[in-house]
Amino acid sequence: MNKEKILNILIGLVVVASIALGYYYLFFESTDNDETVAQDASMGDNFVIVNNRILSAAYVTSLTNKLSQINLDRTHIDSAPFKSLHDITVPIIPEPVGVKMPFGKL
Repeated sequence: MNKEKILNILIGLVVVASIALGYYYLFFESTDNDETVAQDASMGDNFVIVNNRILSAAYVTSLTNKLSQINLDRTHIDSAPFKSLHDITVPIIPEPVGVKMPFGKL
């Protein structure tokens, strides 16, 4: 075999290995959070499904308790520069979509 053919085979193998590794990490690799959710979900009888994941009610309650403890500084929202901002959105006019007979004569 000549060197060019061997180089092409090696490049092909590297590309295939990279795609396989990326596929593995995207679809099969679990994180610590996934394992924690699975452990929490297996402990209780009440479950909640969020983004195709089964979560226990206790886990969801603990997350909402953590979120409720967040305090936001509203001084920026109450400031004069923020209140002086104007809405510049333009309404989108609905247009007809499609045709009455898509397979008819034009």
